[in-house]
Amino acid sequence: MDFYFKDWHADRRNTTSLLLQKGAHDIDVIHWLGQGYTRRVNAVGGLVVYGNITSRREKEKAGVRMTDWLAPERNWPPLSQRDLNPIVDVEDLSMMQMVLDNGVLASYQQCHFTPDYWRNYTVIGTEGEVGELR
Repeated sequence: MDFYFKDWHADRRNTTSLLLQKGAHDIDVIHWLGQGYTRRVNAVGGLVVYGNITSRREKEKAGVRMTDWLAPERNWPPLSQRDLNPIVDVEDLSMMQMVLDNGVLASYQQCHFTPDYWRNYTVIGTEGEVGELR
């Protein structure tokens, strides 16, 4: 998911965090599957990979669209990325634990340097398990 670190998403001034910017949709799905809403939460994240990449553009690419530079085939390995946004200060790895208002416990993890670009949901309940909903 190199594109988050090559455009305005990489600068924390423009986003609340990638956990909420990207994960908001997943949190909605967790609420739907869990049939409740988060009442307690703890989360942690860090800039553990993309902050170590020194290849940065000098300034924003004015007038250039993401489709002009996005190259999914060059997304791996992450440390080979080039021309990142001049400012990269958002997390690239996050994890969160939630307690829903109906007692359901849920966890969420987000990794922005994986070669995969899909979501996996696993639901475990008293009647069984549904794994890897995509």
